[in-house]
Amino acid sequence: LCLLEEDGQMHFLELERAHGNALAKVGRFEEASEAYRRALDAVRHGSLYKALFPTERGHIQGAYSREAFEGEHPLERMSEEEVSTRRGQLVALHLNLSLCATKAGLYALAKRHAETALGAEPESAKALFRRGQAAAGQGDYEEALQDLQKAAELMPQDRGIRAEIQSVQHDLRAHREAQKNMFVKVFQPPDRLQGDKQ
Repeated sequence: LCLLEEDGQMHFLELERAHGNALAKVGRFEEASEAYRRALDAVRHGSLYKALFPTERGHIQGAYSREAFEGEHPLERMSEEEVSTRRGQLVALHLNLSLCATKAGLYALAKRHAETALGAEPESAKALFRRGQAAAGQGDYEEALQDLQKAAELMPQDRGIRAEIQSVQHDLRAHREAQKNMFVKVFQPPDRLQGDKQ
């Protein structure tokens, strides 16, 4: 797949994404995730992908790493509209992978895909929503609320975002109440046993 020309890779990506979307619609998220991964694998090593997703370049900080496409500038040979279209296709793949991971309870993976999407589109309400869902799944309710509230600012009419905010606020209150009860029990003096009174 990596040997295909860029147009061939994008065609394969679209076929696999459509296959994954069909599987996700019927709730087969594990299989959908595989289709999305195959689509992403077709393009992730190319210079276009690396140019659009700077957080996915694979560099180790402090180490010298030579790019396979060093000196190539794929965005310069494309129109702004083409770049936007390709970015949208690839961001959608990462968001779909984030959804599938969330449905499988793989919240760290879901968060990573959402953050990758945010690397390319920092103001993506959907990516913020997915990252917020993943953070809530990990029990990090404050971080989840920050992402969800920012997503709500970007898309105030979205009912799904507002519903998720309410759900996370409810979970946060329950979590704080459970912590409060736990600390009360820890610092409460132990009950005396009936045998001690006799």
